[in-house]
Amino acid sequence: MNYTLKNEYYTMTLSDMGAEIVSLKSSSGYEFLWQGGEGLWSMQAPILFPLCGSYADERYTIRGKERHIGLHGFALKSLFELVEKTDSSIEFRLTENASTLEEFPYEFELFAKYTLKGENILFEAKVKNNSDAVMPYMFGWHPGFNLPTDGGQDTCDYDIALGVDKVLWTPLENGNFFTDTPTEYKLESGAWHVNTDEIYPNDTMIFTGHKNAAKMFASGHSYELTMSWSENLPTLCIWKEPIDETKFLCVEPWCEFNKDGVDDNNFDKRRVPRLSPGEEDSYFFNLKIKE
Repeated sequence: MNYTLKNEYYTMTLSDMGAEIVSLKSSSGYEFLWQGGEGLWSMQAPILFPLCGSYADERYTIRGKERHIGLHGFALKSLFELVEKTDSSIEFRLTENASTLEEFPYEFELFAKYTLKGENILFEAKVKNNSDAVMPYMFGWHPGFNLPTDGGQDTCDYDIALGVDKVLWTPLENGNFFTDTPTEYKLESGAWHVNTDEIYPNDTMIFTGHKNAAKMFASGHSYELTMSWSENLPTLCIWKEPIDETKFLCVEPWCEFNKDGVDDNNFDKRRVPRLSPGEEDSYFFNLKIKE
């Protein structure tokens, strides 16, 4: 089921499937989120839980047992419960069920709340461990932004300012997100210039050492996206489907993760967030977009 929130700046449509924003339009009707196409990436802004990224053969070890888990976890394909809706906000909740327990053997609650506050879109998430054991998990957000090209610019004319002159870049190793090989990456004028010659071969640009904020813009165009997020999301992934016709860019804040010298699929030992029984953690995002 879809729900709508609207104010003088945005009309936002959300689905209880994945608690995902499926449309975000400006007051003039411009669609800020990528809407897909035949044979192309079909999502808009999925929530990633309890996994960000993927494992080889979609197999991983958790609680001492090898299990199957798909790309980016199961939240994006799960039906959330509506908790509350007002004129300016909406909140969803996901809890464990027989299917999730097969993939992720923990009892949990995942809350997702969206609020329109003037020109700002606020997204707040909370993860709670209701199990009797320490719960390792990952959390992230995967919004795909539809980039205006009506002024003659293309996706490669956009910059993402990160507020620092250098970051750490972690290249993927054979498609594996869990690596131990970060290298220093210099940013001209504090921004990463979108470069498909760079992002296509590497699939995803993975940056740490930023200021937990980003601004995306194209010189000479009025479009501007600004986003900030909580400090417990230190990893920024930037992804574009490797097809020139896809005029979008995903700017994705994720939790901490790395390889730590352990087996690639060993979630029990991976350095990821962990919650003790009864403990919870919160995440927030603030998004503002101008045409």
